[in-house]
Amino acid sequence: MRFLQTGVVTTDTNIKQKREKLVRFLKVWTRGLKVYQDSPEIMIPYIQKRLGVKDAQMARRMYDNDAPFILTGGRLGAVAAREIVDIGREALQIKEPIPAERIFDFSLASEAVR
Repeated sequence: MRFLQTGVVTTDTNIKQKREKLVRFLKVWTRGLKVYQDSPEIMIPYIQKRLGVKDAQMARRMYDNDAPFILTGGRLGAVAAREIVDIGREALQIKEPIPAERIFDFSLASEAVR
């Protein structure tokens, strides 16, 4: 199970009408992600409890496969974003390529870390 993190999703209308509020939210979200990345001793037991993973070594592997892919501000690297889009395309049986930029917009996240 890669990419344990949930994303933040909103509409274009919300981005236009509530941009400042969203940026404030993302600043807090970013602090939470930092705790996630910096605190495996807290997060591995949380993964076990939240996801029902009994094996601590498995939870550790899940954490190790997720935490390094989170960039500052909760953004994903290009490789991770591409992988997620490809997984979605496969699940939805979409044949044509979809640019990751069409799915992911990290402009608010970038603004939140300034």
